Amino acid sequence: MELPYEHFFVRKYSRGNSYTLDEDFKDKKFKVKFINKYFIGICVLVPAIVIGITIFMLTYRPGSKLFKYRFEKPVPVKTLTAIYSDKILDCVKSSELCKDLEGLKLKYLERLQRKLKEKGVEIVDVDDLYCTSETMDKFCHSIKGEKVGLTTKELKTIISYLVDKKIELDDDFEVETIIKFKKFVRTFKKEYANADRYKIRYSYFRRNRVYIETFNSDKDRMYTLGYTSAADRSEVEMTGGILDSNTIKYVPEDDPLSSGYGQIKDPNYYPGKLFDWRDKGVIIPIRDQGRCGSCWAFASADLISAALAIGGGSKLTFSVQQMLDCILPQFRCEEGGVPLLGVRYAITNPYCTEEEYPYKKEDFICKQPNQCKNKLIMKMMSLKKKDLIEHLEREGPFLINMYADKDFMLYKEGIYRFRNCRRSNHAVIVVGHGYDDTHKAHYWIVRNSWGENWGEKGYFRVVNDFEYLDGTKHYYCDLQSKALGLKLK
Repeated sequence: MELPYEHFFVRKYSRGNSYTLDEDFKDKKFKVKFINKYFIGICVLVPAIVIGITIFMLTYRPGSKLFKYRFEKPVPVKTLTAIYSDKILDCVKSSELCKDLEGLKLKYLERLQRKLKEKGVEIVDVDDLYCTSETMDKFCHSIKGEKVGLTTKELKTIISYLVDKKIELDDDFEVETIIKFKKFVRTFKKEYANADRYKIRYSYFRRNRVYIETFNSDKDRMYTLGYTSAADRSEVEMTGGILDSNTIKYVPEDDPLSSGYGQIKDPNYYPGKLFDWRDKGVIIPIRDQGRCGSCWAFASADLISAALAIGGGSKLTFSVQQMLDCILPQFRCEEGGVPLLGVRYAITNPYCTEEEYPYKKEDFICKQPNQCKNKLIMKMMSLKKKDLIEHLEREGPFLINMYADKDFMLYKEGIYRFRNCRRSNHAVIVVGHGYDDTHKAHYWIVRNSWGENWGEKGYFRVVNDFEYLDGTKHYYCDLQSKALGLKLK
């Protein structure tokens, strides 16, 4: 009720929300019922603020994953001086039109041919990107020694890239890059459809060479980068999930899993400096998923294989292609899949071995696996951080999700440390753990699915927990938030 009078005062309190008011009119008394909106608002607002602050403190408490995302500083990136930077032609610097570019290409060709021959590189004078005859093969595809051959068309394609970008030729840098590129092409059996594709991939490799060698010049680094199969890709291709992805539009319903173990006495307990299931003879050889986004299926299948072998069964290699073809239409090479559903499918359906349902590195129509006799009696377990060491040593490997960034794609060896924690796009399985005295770092030993030419023969080590020399904690990514384990029933 709105009161039109500006001057009044409370004389006495009667009952409820009613007040007796004495107005400055002569001997006139009246009672008005007054709803105190401010009082009601305060009663509602104060509890809401208290509840909000409580939720915030629990969610973003120091050490929690969201706290790290929002408040802790990411791993500081040391500023390193690049080992090399391109110099632009003088005609470009002076804003003049560069003339006689064809003549410049011939000069570059002559200089590079001379320098390559000094390095012992054979140049095959054919107008083709690849050597095809038997006489050329010994120069172009030999895997013995340091001799690396290339065709004149390859060399001209590289020179065309340099001139198109108006790059001043640095003989030593370019020759070393060409030699490394040829070894890379040979190692990973790369083939490019035409000169344009060759030019693009060489340019990415050239750029990544500078990045790799600049990073490796840091003496304080915990890991080393190398020329993996991703070295001819752009950063967008690497971080965009071109190689694999387990993040898709489909979101499965919540799946009730068995909980892990009871709380152990010390959450920082490490029963030894090194534990590795590879030493027990129960882990199958590393596999290579290729350019298909099937990491989720490889991680699921290899987790099942390890659990079965550790439980006393045969050491079998299980089918990845069956998971790709038969679970959901959304689970394709281009979009990836969900490891949880991969494991659930395998333990609730007849599951084939790799020999019975071989991997094709692409999508196919599901073949009903009626001929497959494998019936797996296993229980899925959702693991918490405090359970991981105990589960690893008692039951076997567990599956985790992670973010594969550019550095990870180019990882060669060492204890990997993520610079930023992001949503996952890659699935892998942990097969062991260890401790590094030099860096005071606990680490996981993790199995990947990118072949033995990647990382430490297909595996990598990644920080689990570590400290500075003064005992304060480092910032690191907690990869165990959605760990999945298996246990034989």
